[in-house]
Amino acid sequence: GLGIEVSHDILLVVRALAAVATLAVAWVARRRWSLTGAALALYVLGAAYLMPFNPKTEGPTYTLLAPAIGVFLAWAVLGLGNLPFALLQVAIALGMTFSWEIWGPRQYWFRPLLALVFLAIVVLTILVPRSKDGCPWITGEEEHPAAA
Repeated sequence: GLGIEVSHDILLVVRALAAVATLAVAWVARRRWSLTGAALALYVLGAAYLMPFNPKTEGPTYTLLAPAIGVFLAWAVLGLGNLPFALLQVAIALGMTFSWEIWGPRQYWFRPLLALVFLAIVVLTILVPRSKDGCPWITGEEEHPAAA
């Protein structure tokens, strides 16, 4: 990687802790949101988790994030009307797409970094409370009956 050697045992522990944390965030989404919103959150979280934490992730695997980034881009434009947030999603997508052209053969760190940024955005949108607790990514999503 960046010249830092980390044992496989430590990497396994980091991956396991990240998996448990991702599962916990998915559980929060399920408790707060409808089944539709929670299912969308599970996909987005799963795709976002796999990119930086799966040891077998290669360049083409990052296409799994395209629909998830698309959800956030649509939310930024249609739900929030937030151009800077929309441009951030576009920048993440373009950065992943053109990683080789930007950094050349030493680009192995850039896609995982962008995936971590996206994962942080996803986690924050799930965990930060809002006045209306329906899934914000789905226009017109009603509040979960259990949350009322």
